[in-house]
Amino acid sequence: MQRMQALLPASVHLVSISVDPKRDTPRRLAKYAGHYGANPERWHFLTGPEPVISSLTREGFRLGYADGSDPAEPIIHSQRFVLVDAQGQIRGYYASDDPLQMERLVRDARSL
Repeated sequence: MQRMQALLPASVHLVSISVDPKRDTPRRLAKYAGHYGANPERWHFLTGPEPVISSLTREGFRLGYADGSDPAEPIIHSQRFVLVDAQGQIRGYYASDDPLQMERLVRDARSL
């Protein structure tokens, strides 16, 4: 996300949604944002009640997510980036560990 902040036009906003609201308090997210040089005008860190996060992740973004209710299993979430246009429509999914897909994300975002 830090790299995307530098590569994407200033009109593009970045949103990081915590999938661990019990630990990721607004204060902790602010510290994380500061560590990565997040521009608060463009890069937003969100948290909220677990049922809301779960619903948004699964039904809204159609991404994988497990709540970690089994103590032996960590919280599981997707590492894909989702490009959403100004009308709230999903325009693409991109694997964050694939440099070619990250280049495509930058191109697609600029074309919007």
